Amino acid sequence: MKGDAEAKKTAELFRQMFGMKISEGEENIFMDRSLEIMKGTGVGKNGHIAFAVDNIEEAIFDMQKRGVRFARDKFKYDPEGGIAAAYLEREIAGFAIHLVPHSQ
Repeated sequence: MKGDAEAKKTAELFRQMFGMKISEGEENIFMDRSLEIMKGTGVGKNGHIAFAVDNIEEAIFDMQKRGVRFARDKFKYDPEGGIAAAYLEREIAGFAIHLVPHSQ
């Protein structure tokens, strides 16, 4: 994202499409604890979007069956060795997309 206003505009689009509740933080906007929109850049040309899933390993497996490829070199791990963030190989509309477990 290129800043606060663009992040808010993107969040509003997701709210309209999916009926998600907006919770704004200093650096990001969460949508029903399932979607995170960053206000600044980081990973990804326009930032990154996180999708919270119930079972990250199962989600990765299911998405790979549909041809989605993951950038395993960008995965983040928790102290127990479990996957904390799984980035997709390609960006979508300039956004790095990653999965996170719901527990985060």
